[in-house]
Amino acid sequence: MAVLETNIQPSSPALVKARAVSGIKILTMRTLISIVLRIISSLVLAHLLFPRDYGLFAVVSYITGLGMFLCDVGLSSALVRQSHAPTKDESVTVFWCQQIFTTLASATIILSAPWMVHLYGLSSAAHLLIVSMSLGLFFSSLRIVPMMALERDLQFPTIARCELTENVVQTISTIALASLHWGAWALVGGCLLRGVVGLICVWAASPWRPEGKFQFAIVKRLAAFGFAFQLNAIVPSLVSGWAPMIVGRILGVAAVGLVGWATNIASVPLMLSGIINRVAFPSYSRLQADPEALGRYLGSSIRRLGALFSLLCPLVVIACPVLIPLLFRARWAPAIPLVQWFSLECAVLTITGLLASTQNATGLAGERLAVTIGVGAMRWSVAYIVVRHFGLVGIGPSMFMISLSEMGLSSYLVRRRNSGCKRVTREVFEPIVIGGGLLAVSLAGGWAVASGHLLLQTTVSLFLFLLSVSLLEAFTRGRVFLKEIHALTMMMRPTEQKA
Repeated sequence: MAVLETNIQPSSPALVKARAVSGIKILTMRTLISIVLRIISSLVLAHLLFPRDYGLFAVVSYITGLGMFLCDVGLSSALVRQSHAPTKDESVTVFWCQQIFTTLASATIILSAPWMVHLYGLSSAAHLLIVSMSLGLFFSSLRIVPMMALERDLQFPTIARCELTENVVQTISTIALASLHWGAWALVGGCLLRGVVGLICVWAASPWRPEGKFQFAIVKRLAAFGFAFQLNAIVPSLVSGWAPMIVGRILGVAAVGLVGWATNIASVPLMLSGIINRVAFPSYSRLQADPEALGRYLGSSIRRLGALFSLLCPLVVIACPVLIPLLFRARWAPAIPLVQWFSLECAVLTITGLLASTQNATGLAGERLAVTIGVGAMRWSVAYIVVRHFGLVGIGPSMFMISLSEMGLSSYLVRRRNSGCKRVTREVFEPIVIGGGLLAVSLAGGWAVASGHLLLQTTVSLFLFLLSVSLLEAFTRGRVFLKEIHALTMMMRPTEQKA
């Protein structure tokens, strides 16, 4: 049988690391540009749209987002993980399976749209929004296998160019439609145009074409890993439904918009961590037979990202009470506590993402799924209690503590299952505990010195945090944060090409 070309050898850790680092570099450049685009988009849209527009979009995108995960069912991820290169029959079988599942998912969403509109108490216009977004699922399903061929060969420079193009299109189109007073349709239209452009770019860049024969035996073989892997993606999406379902039913669509907007703002740093998390799965999959190499690469990734986020996230927490009303208008001020807590949660979610990639890459997708389901059930039950009794105020701290618990459990499971990861628990918690402690001291100091004067209080807290970090690094000779950030910086420097 014909085999797709691939240059990665499973037994070559050095080559895997070289391509992974190269992928991280180019994706970082793409992500930095994307962050600038998101900042520009957020600043402009905050003046053109209202919380209710974001809330309506959040509900619609949640409903159709579930269908997007059902389109894949994890078969393409099973091809990425398997040791041999995918055959043409394997690839084309997965491709047509995805189109069948997409058709079924889209039809189900369209038929149930009236019931969903009634359940959420939405306007009649939401029905057309749901139908439009459900048809847009094909823009994602048609690109999954061509993208798989690029990801398996770690061709992240090509992927970065495609994704940057679609990000630019989405930003420009969303702002243009919002300026025409399209409301929630501006957000939906931007997503659909992004899907069209992304599909064209990926197919133009990928060497894969639908050749070969559909074989049901291939589906049965890949499903053993694929279904469990994809459930790990579907369950978090179901979990995220606590915002539109619980907040929307109890506090209204505008409150959903505040939660969604706060998540969007706070998750900007996750765009950086998403680079390493994205490269991690195919890279760790190639290293699953070498526990020591896997442990080294996982440990260095955790230490470096932990150090970076333990410095960045506290700065956001300190500054956002001043910056949000100044940059985004006072209508978004109620979201300030949410942005603060969600920013802290970013550091935790970043490390959890690396641990989850390790579990999936080493064939423990079922174990990962059990953690995800347990955490999901906890989020729904806790969210209902805190929203019912405390409103928006209780969401941030409760979700942060649940994420922290998930990270701890994930680190324990990775350490127990992988002989090369004995130090992973310490590597996970050390920077977060230190950074959190310094933040708490700084906030308390700012409140004690300038309570009631927001700008002065923020300035004092920021000064105390930077001073504390400087003193800590001086007494430890730069071993807590600066050493790891320096290593991350050196890794991202361009390498000279040998003649």
